[in-house]
Amino acid sequence: PSPYPHVFGAAREAYQGVWQAGVSQTVLVSGESGAGKTETTKFVMRFLALAGAGGTEDSMSVIERRVLESVPLLEALGNAKTLRNDNSSRFGKYTELQFRGGSALRGANCYLLEKVRVIGVQPGERSFHIFYQAGTRWQKASESSRVASDLAPLAAVLERGSLSAHDFVYLERSGCSELQGHDEAADFDETLAALRAFGAAEAEIEEVLAAILAVLHLGNISFVAPASNSEGSEVSNRNQADGALAITSELLGVSPEELEATLCRRVMKVVDERASHQSVAQALEGRDALARHLYGAVFSSVVGRVNDVLGAEVSQEQQLRRDPRPPFVGVLDIFGFEFFQSNSFEQLCINFANELLQQYFNEVIFEHEAALYARERVQWDPLDFPDNKADVVLSLLSLL
Repeated sequence: PSPYPHVFGAAREAYQGVWQAGVSQTVLVSGESGAGKTETTKFVMRFLALAGAGGTEDSMSVIERRVLESVPLLEALGNAKTLRNDNSSRFGKYTELQFRGGSALRGANCYLLEKVRVIGVQPGERSFHIFYQAGTRWQKASESSRVASDLAPLAAVLERGSLSAHDFVYLERSGCSELQGHDEAADFDETLAALRAFGAAEAEIEEVLAAILAVLHLGNISFVAPASNSEGSEVSNRNQADGALAITSELLGVSPEELEATLCRRVMKVVDERASHQSVAQALEGRDALARHLYGAVFSSVVGRVNDVLGAEVSQEQQLRRDPRPPFVGVLDIFGFEFFQSNSFEQLCINFANELLQQYFNEVIFEHEAALYARERVQWDPLDFPDNKADVVLSLLSLL
């Protein structure tokens, strides 16, 4: 074997630990942003899926194929282009693969989706891939004489609104809408295929796409102070039939009046409900908060569907074998260390989580090894490694 570390070597050790020792394993994939964590995670997942299937793609079961089908789906909704990485994970993902008499993907737990990316990114970056994939695919379909039947959900949604990156305030701010070297139309087809593979009906896919398009149109809603109340707000061009308010409300299935009231008024309930007018600045903040929450709900819904389908299949297999929870390999892929010109609370949480992982790495690699040398009285030159324990025990989040 090669003396150099390799991702397949680490995956093999985890797999052998499950089969030979019957002990659950965890693979932590960490590093700076753009270091290749997401691609490394794909290699680990593919190795484990193939190993559980006997080493050949032909012998892979339906569940094992789901391991690979879930990747493009979650990437479309949760990955984005940053200054350092064209396919950066903007959420943390922990996935478990169970092994006993084969392999099964138990499901994925997702953490801290960077929802702030929905409402704007730095120059040269992009929002989540799905926004651009859908637009590129529709543009390509529009150039042909007819729309393919598998694009029916997208066609139905686009009857109620445009889908060009240049039409949306949220997407055009960064000045970057293309991803060099990627066929995003094909990527969108793969995303739709993955949704269908996890049992989403055409009506459900249409609802997902409608919610995603509504997020973008929300960003096009602007506000002005009414003449009768300079401290209040109302939607600009509120009566325009093809305006952002009308399109967004139709996509969300509410009336324009209901949506405007939600954005421009604040309801407080103490004893009786009391509504107060929002200023223009407050209405803009509320609009952006709604867009972030709506996209987060779409992402959580898709992740929930993936886990529901996989969990049902895993439970059925275990029930047939009357098997308790078998040993598993957990794979953790989280954001890397980040430092941008403008940083949000998400960056603080991301970097703090990485500090915790770095401390664990230092403890396992350096401190435990040093303690072993001391117990066995091995002569060695102590390494001067960076110790970040002070950063971790500072309780920074508690201070905030």
